Amino acid sequence: MFLSVTVLGMSMIATAAALIPSTSRLDPAPLLPGFAQDGYAVLPQALPTPLLGRLREAFDRLMVGPIAAEPQSLQHQVNRVIERDPAFLELIDLPSVFPLVRAIIGADVTLAAGGEAYSKRPHSPAFISWHNDFQWMVDVPYPRQNFWVRATYFLDDIDEDTAPMALLPGTHRADHECPADLTGPDGQPRELPGMVRLTGKAGDCVVNHTEIWHTNTPNRGTRIRKLVMLTYKHAWMRQWGDGHDIQVAFAETQTDPLRRQLCGLGDWHRCDRVWAT
Repeated sequence: MFLSVTVLGMSMIATAAALIPSTSRLDPAPLLPGFAQDGYAVLPQALPTPLLGRLREAFDRLMVGPIAAEPQSLQHQVNRVIERDPAFLELIDLPSVFPLVRAIIGADVTLAAGGEAYSKRPHSPAFISWHNDFQWMVDVPYPRQNFWVRATYFLDDIDEDTAPMALLPGTHRADHECPADLTGPDGQPRELPGMVRLTGKAGDCVVNHTEIWHTNTPNRGTRIRKLVMLTYKHAWMRQWGDGHDIQVAFAETQTDPLRRQLCGLGDWHRCDRVWAT
């Protein structure tokens, strides 16, 4: 019992973005119709090679402690990464990605959290099944007008065996929440007609609507899957708490007006409608 949608293949979505070099400022206009229809967009080679190298080094350094402490955990996660290394901070307004986020959310765009690094070990099952992120909200009707936008960066190549995120295009427009019966009795996500596994190359980025139905998948390969995620929201929405939110002391160190806004400084209601973006 899931929404029937028309699937637009990743290759079609990626074509428009592939014309934009990662060192250039992205023109979001060609991607907006596809995002509105399908709920996601793929941005190939979004990370410049030097930045990708620095992100890999920072990621591996941050994961040493968590992996050593719980080597059998299905996933290891480090929060507030933008506060931990300058390489992650560069992602918040990356010219090859941020213009699309700004175009989707609007001038009052801010970060929903301080960014997360995720490491998923080889030969491990999915740790979460099909869901939409705001499924916990009560008294908010579907299709949801409240949503966040997530940018997921691939630090290594991801194939179908390396735990790619999977999603069902168009389900961000569903008139009901993601059904529980899309999860099997073993807790693993079911295979669905039209589902898309988000595979790609190191340096690629996927931008998605957080209300799209999506799931983790098993890592059947021999490599750790490495991702960095940043999530954006309207200024009037609260940040994700529980150690994910950007600390005020860090936000105050930012001098660029856009980065200060993205880190949550300034009034969330601006009657003069003046925003840094």
